[in-house]
Amino acid sequence: MKNKFSDNTSNIDSSPERNQAPTEKGKIKLLDVVALTQDVPEHNLKRGEVGTVVEILANGEAFEVEFSEDDGQMSKCLSFLASQLKVIHQAPIKADAKRQATDSIEGYRYQILHSVNAWLDLADNDILYLEIAEDFDIESDETFTTTQVKHTQDPITLRSQQVIDALNNYWKLRTNNPDRRVKFRLLTTSKIVKEQGNPLRMDKPGLEVWNRCSGDEAAIQKISEFLKIDGKISEEVNDFLKVSSPQEIYEQLIEPITWDTDCKPSSFVEQSIREKLAYHGDRHGISPSKAKDIVEPLITETWKIAGQPENRELTRLRFLEIFEKKTKRLTSEQYLQHLEMLAAMKGAVGTGFAGGSSDITIESYPHIQTGIPRIYLDVVVPRTELLTRIQNKLQSEGIVIIQGGVDKGKTTLANLSANAIEGKWFWLKLTSIDSSQVPVILKKLANTISHESAQVNVVIDDLNLQQQEYEEDLGVVAYRVLEHGAKLLITSQYNPPNTLLRSLSLSSSVVVPVSNFTIPEIEQFAAGMGCPTEPAKTWSEWIRVHTNGHPRLVHARLTQLRQEDWKYQGKIENLLQTPQEVVKEREEARQLLMGLSENQRKFLYRLSLLTEFRKDYSLNIGEIPEPISDPGDVFSQLVGPWIDQASENYYTISPLLKNAAKDVWSKSKISALQAEIANAILKTKNLTLTEAWTVFTHSIAGQNKEGIIAFIYSLMNAPQDDWKNVCQEFSLLAHIKIDPPEELIPGDPIVNQMFRPLQYRIAVEVEPKNAPKILEIWDKETKSYEPHESYLLSRLMLATQALMYYQVLIQAKQMVAYLKEIIDITNNLDEAQKIHDNSEEE
Repeated sequence: MKNKFSDNTSNIDSSPERNQAPTEKGKIKLLDVVALTQDVPEHNLKRGEVGTVVEILANGEAFEVEFSEDDGQMSKCLSFLASQLKVIHQAPIKADAKRQATDSIEGYRYQILHSVNAWLDLADNDILYLEIAEDFDIESDETFTTTQVKHTQDPITLRSQQVIDALNNYWKLRTNNPDRRVKFRLLTTSKIVKEQGNPLRMDKPGLEVWNRCSGDEAAIQKISEFLKIDGKISEEVNDFLKVSSPQEIYEQLIEPITWDTDCKPSSFVEQSIREKLAYHGDRHGISPSKAKDIVEPLITETWKIAGQPENRELTRLRFLEIFEKKTKRLTSEQYLQHLEMLAAMKGAVGTGFAGGSSDITIESYPHIQTGIPRIYLDVVVPRTELLTRIQNKLQSEGIVIIQGGVDKGKTTLANLSANAIEGKWFWLKLTSIDSSQVPVILKKLANTISHESAQVNVVIDDLNLQQQEYEEDLGVVAYRVLEHGAKLLITSQYNPPNTLLRSLSLSSSVVVPVSNFTIPEIEQFAAGMGCPTEPAKTWSEWIRVHTNGHPRLVHARLTQLRQEDWKYQGKIENLLQTPQEVVKEREEARQLLMGLSENQRKFLYRLSLLTEFRKDYSLNIGEIPEPISDPGDVFSQLVGPWIDQASENYYTISPLLKNAAKDVWSKSKISALQAEIANAILKTKNLTLTEAWTVFTHSIAGQNKEGIIAFIYSLMNAPQDDWKNVCQEFSLLAHIKIDPPEELIPGDPIVNQMFRPLQYRIAVEVEPKNAPKILEIWDKETKSYEPHESYLLSRLMLATQALMYYQVLIQAKQMVAYLKEIIDITNNLDEAQKIHDNSEEE
């Protein structure tokens, strides 16, 4: 995904004060006036436009900047990195920062924004009170929910002062209002961390245990004991804990208190307000832009009411009055008659002309399913370790992104994870939805969530995270879900860009990659499909070899084996061949590539010939003849759906595309490509043993003489103290081209004479039984060739190597022959050298 800020700087204001360098990290302060250093075309902002810093994000790495219209009304509020801003106005004098109330101002603003956001959610008879019991309180039917808002950076635990204050304040409010059902909510930007010293003797922070201890008497007891021993709670709370049962403690203290932590910054709250206003306006024929203009009047009204000495309350009726006042317009009688006519026509269409009726409905948006859809699979593998990671992350972060390539089982994992969490769920599937429709769909989802009276968890299935146009809409959905302590699960083929994670105030730890099936998981899959225990163990290993554990391929192979009653029908030697059902699945997968660009398909076919690869030499492969434009960008686009990241530096092609090039290109093209792949890898110089082997195998397949020679030299020059390891790593070389004997490159004796000494030395080390045969083949292949001096040197190396290693048994007659040959060749070479020296002197 591209950075959302353009590099075009042609529209920069030329005034001297606006041409200073971008401001360094740590130099931008709250309420500084800043100018953009880049155009932001998607938000109609030009370089040099001025705004005010209203919030500091990510420990000073990013900033929330508010831009205003000429009349002073806020037009937009966006996030920027420090490098994209420059300070054009700071405080006129140096002052004591401790005397400045910037943190308090932002805290008040954050509180007011949350108050407005809650105001818009009021039911007809609800009342929102400002600065009564806490920052704001909502009276609804018999329940009084009080909310304390904290805009703080420090992490919190069960012994943090704001948590202790919340406990004490709640208990005092409950005691003073025995006839009311009181609930307490701490809404804070702080994150939960584990208590120092692990006083609860549990693997989770105390506040997480608090949120999930329903029915767990042991956990409730640990919380109670900790609070009593810690000694910070009020005497009244302490007395209650001493005499109450775990059930009473849960019902009267734990369940009524909600710890709403790690809340999103002000920009998310403000965007949520705008979205709610837009949808309210849409239901009353008001344009979204007009409806969003009501944000500032609502904030102003909230500030005003909060500052009153009494009657500090807001109602839905008051909101409707303000909305009507700010959006109403005078309408002529003729226009009203026109509207009435349209309404009559609409009614006629709705009931059907000529008294007819229709049961056909047309929906503007895909169905947002309520509940978790059924899994239509005959067997589901309970991937316990992966599911545990997802569920733990959901509990600690609230959001999890399940990332994996095509047909990796992401939807199934999301389904299993959702089923493990109680509560209401919305499920939105975006497969095959055009990206241009996604922003509208996400807006509808956010609006639907906001009209839910209870907490609702959400799954967004198959979301393309590389599209930046719906970043803000996704942020609103996340805010709506998390503001009530619910969970958000997203599945995607793509890793989320850092810009998206930063805008959601998330770290990369929320991404859980989906791995291929392990052998035990394949065995479990086979058993679930009815395979007996022993065959399941055997087949799981073979299936892993043929499929690399890709879920779709594993399922195809197991289905075929089940039809064959788990018995192999072919010849034993054919077990190494890829089964036809796996081949068929790969053929079908290749059809999915038709939706990609030619460059993307070409790059994937090239990489399909590699088992594992680094990005640096993958880019070299992209630039071989018939080069791919911008291979780095193309590579990044393919990581996720078709390229899996195996480790920090290495990638693998999806098992669905393994050797796909061999099925779409001719043998001659594949051979030439493999030769070029070897050269591309060699360009990077620093290679591991695995990459050296890749160079060799592709050089052999492509008859690349230079690649083979480079490989042989690199091994022959390996450090002596590392030689044994090298031999073990390349032990397969001791078996190449010996049964039957063949030249490495037919008709090229020089390459062959370089290879056989290496092969012989490796065989002596790791395969001694092959050494005599290799020596015999080497001897027969070393026939006279030009230049004659090179031939003599080849024979000299052969004889010397034959006599060097005592491990290789050679007949006495042959040993004598080799010894005589060494003497004869040495004499011949000496004589040749003398002749050469005499000719030089003459």
